[in-house]
Amino acid sequence: MALQHQLRGLDNSAYVQQLYLRVLGRVADPDGWKSYVEKLEASLPREEVYLALANSEEGVRYANRRAALRQQQCVVLTPMPTAVSIASTLVVEHVSELVALNGAAFVATVYRVLLNREVDPDGARTYLGLLRAGWSKTHVLTVLAKSAEARSVGCVLPGLKQVTHNYAKAERRSWGGWYCRNILGMESDLPADRERRALFFHIVLSDGV
Repeated sequence: MALQHQLRGLDNSAYVQQLYLRVLGRVADPDGWKSYVEKLEASLPREEVYLALANSEEGVRYANRRAALRQQQCVVLTPMPTAVSIASTLVVEHVSELVALNGAAFVATVYRVLLNREVDPDGARTYLGLLRAGWSKTHVLTVLAKSAEARSVGCVLPGLKQVTHNYAKAERRSWGGWYCRNILGMESDLPADRERRALFFHIVLSDGV
């Protein structure tokens, strides 16, 4: 399967961390991580670990939520007015559901969830411009979550605090930062990461996000 192929070069520890991120949408808890790593070290096939997570109640629930969002969300190039309309129908229960969105739909939904209002033209232009330039969705989330307006609204979105905390760690130019980025799969906006994302948008999405 495609995911197994993508993760084939990782050691068991990193493999389990990545499975949690991809299949459950969260960082592995210490007990779960330890248990699966020990099973892999005891020669349990990786596919069985993947299936155990994917078929778990949490895994099925996360997959269903992502499928529903994919059906509802606009594609990356959808115009902002349409994105605002679609965003108004989404029910976001966890920050991972925001991160699953792209482009205009992402920006419009972040505004609705964190600021409790529709995105204004200046905000749309600013944050879509950042995404086109390679800045991460986590950066946009962090900036808006820490804004005075968001603080006045007082939105409490499950997972948001952990995402912004992890982002700060991934931004560090240290071994710990490298581990967060390359092993735990956390986003950063160091120059090389921004350049990679900007190149992706330029090549694959030639008209921008």
